[in-house]
Amino acid sequence: FTSPGKRLLRKKILFPLTDETKIKSIWTKIEKLSLDKRVRSEIVALLSESSDLDRLMARFIAGKVLPRDFR
Repeated sequence: FTSPGKRLLRKKILFPLTDETKIKSIWTKIEKLSLDKRVRSEIVALLSESSDLDRLMARFIAGKVLPRDFR
């Protein structure tokens, strides 16, 4: 898991969806991803290269952002 993914998972566990339509929509998307290994691999590769935007914004707001944070 990526750091943002861990935070999102925690949020979803603490505050689960209750709208049946939204839940079904998510399950449909999950099913499509589970059936397409190529797309799933591409998404994992892209996410592994991306920055942790939540952490970066927190550092920026706190005035502690460094040049290396923008790599």
